[in-house]
Amino acid sequence: MTPGACVSAAIEILEYTLASNKQPFDVFIQQYFKQRRYAGSKDRRIVLDYVYGVLRTFYKLTYLAQKHHFQKISFRFYLLIYCRFFLNKQITELEEWFSGMGHSPFPLTNEERNLLNSISTKTFVFPEWAEANIPEFLWSDLQSIFGTNTSVEIRSLNQEATVDLRVNILKTSREFIKEALKNEGIDSIETPYSPFGLRLQNRINLKNHHLYQQGLFEFQDEASQLISLLCNACETHTVLDYCAGAGGKALALSMIMNGQGSIDTYDISLDRLKKAEFRAHKAGAQNISFLKHEPVKTYNRVLVDAPCSGIGTWRRHPEWRLTLTQKELKSLADLQLEILFKASNYVKQEGRLIYVTCSILASENEKIVNDFLFQNPQFTIIPVSNIWHKVVSVPFQITSEFLRFTPYQHKTDGFFIAILENKAK
Repeated sequence: MTPGACVSAAIEILEYTLASNKQPFDVFIQQYFKQRRYAGSKDRRIVLDYVYGVLRTFYKLTYLAQKHHFQKISFRFYLLIYCRFFLNKQITELEEWFSGMGHSPFPLTNEERNLLNSISTKTFVFPEWAEANIPEFLWSDLQSIFGTNTSVEIRSLNQEATVDLRVNILKTSREFIKEALKNEGIDSIETPYSPFGLRLQNRINLKNHHLYQQGLFEFQDEASQLISLLCNACETHTVLDYCAGAGGKALALSMIMNGQGSIDTYDISLDRLKKAEFRAHKAGAQNISFLKHEPVKTYNRVLVDAPCSGIGTWRRHPEWRLTLTQKELKSLADLQLEILFKASNYVKQEGRLIYVTCSILASENEKIVNDFLFQNPQFTIIPVSNIWHKVVSVPFQITSEFLRFTPYQHKTDGFFIAILENKAK
């Protein structure tokens, strides 16, 4: 592919991030290049470097646009600024790429050329929200949580995510999988806290690996593995995974419960539950049932992995940061509280309600839990530290009743967990 064709492809992929009713971004990218087999591995790498470069500097680019009162903001515009300001490409080179010839984008306009000239002659000091690459309206919420560490915490969401595996100890051992991968030149280390996790030293696609196909391991971030552990479910318990999705935490719970007890999974998306059922069959998780309707009984443990902004997973989904709005956050908060109320009806006396999100925002976490507790005084908080020391052998300092994982502090995705107990009589 020519340089012009590469930037055209990058613009096309970036524009997809704003499409409605879209499939997952990584799936789209995979299909995009599958339909363009003429794009070699070097071409794909160049295109994706542009795409993720723009995504990881998006709010700096937004700030530059605002400073110059540029009205026609588009991904073509963002890519131009990215190449000029962050990659130090000369305007003459950009004019060659944006020539309008062949598969190249149409030529630079006078407005674009003047802006590129202006940007190249200035030094900018970006505001903290732009430097951290988040929407400006999130900054105060995050500062209330992280204080002086806000910048380093949020910048860690721009880093490349690790590839963590959860070894299925119902079928094998962590030592066996680690050694088997090592024999194939795939190095991994044991996760520092999860007793059944491995972290790959290099990003390698193992989805077609025979050990994965046999259900001997799953792809699951270490924090997500630990959340299943912190449910503290035993072999005699009944468990409800109320927002089960594709079943990752239910599978981990089944393994932790040694295939005993019973786990019901429920999700409003039957398609996601079908995926969970397939994964459970592969993993040999025979104590999981899949509900097509709301539950009709109560449980010892009810896990609510609530729909959220997904900020904690922005390392894996940098495109999500482009579309999050204040209105959406408000809608999510309303939904989270509604779901927590519904799920609480299924908790047995002395049972536990575990609230989880992959967000690091107080507005989706502490505020939701506190609002729920205000209206449901029969529930009380169990400090996560009390459970941690029972189920995880590695010491861990927890300074709150709740627990928030972050990439900066824990090298995991961002997650929040609160554990509540039903004291109703």
